[in-house]
Amino acid sequence: MDDIETKFTKKDRISDDFDVHLSSYCLSIFMTRGRALGKATPKLVTTNEWEEIHFFVLNNCDEVKPFIVDYQSEVASSTTMTSIQKKKFILWFRDRVTTLSKENNSSVSKHLLALAHGPNRAVTSVNGYIINGSMFRTVKSERGRETQNNGVVAKGESGVENLEYYGVLQEIIEAQYIGANHVTLFKCDW
Repeated sequence: MDDIETKFTKKDRISDDFDVHLSSYCLSIFMTRGRALGKATPKLVTTNEWEEIHFFVLNNCDEVKPFIVDYQSEVASSTTMTSIQKKKFILWFRDRVTTLSKENNSSVSKHLLALAHGPNRAVTSVNGYIINGSMFRTVKSERGRETQNNGVVAKGESGVENLEYYGVLQEIIEAQYIGANHVTLFKCDW
């Protein structure tokens, strides 16, 4: 009886409850539980956009944090990186992970190696995304609609105080990595 769908057991329209098939070890950044809405449009990103995407993903991956600390100690850098240091970190990280992989270091997985080489320059852009039971749509896709789901809020830190940043969703990008790994990013105006 449990496998019979009724109006009481039917999944919600904006449910993001689906099976995620991941290997026994996967990086936290690749373990997203959302789904895209609408037609996927391929798009080539510029070199600057690619570097921004790549550094953002690296900076927000828990497994990369020790490498960031190592890099900052090597270059005697402060906790905030300049744009030049970000570019250098991307190259340093790729070289470091590749070297460790060639040495058969057990701390380097195929997922970390895929992350180190960065996303494909051809990304996918979509108009909407469902995650954590919430639906988000880009400003462009909501023109003329009565209901708006393009607002976002992100918690951040500035010194000792926690701040909330409010923004408007401009674009939803899915960056593809080696080995069917991907990361979904929201591009916002804050």
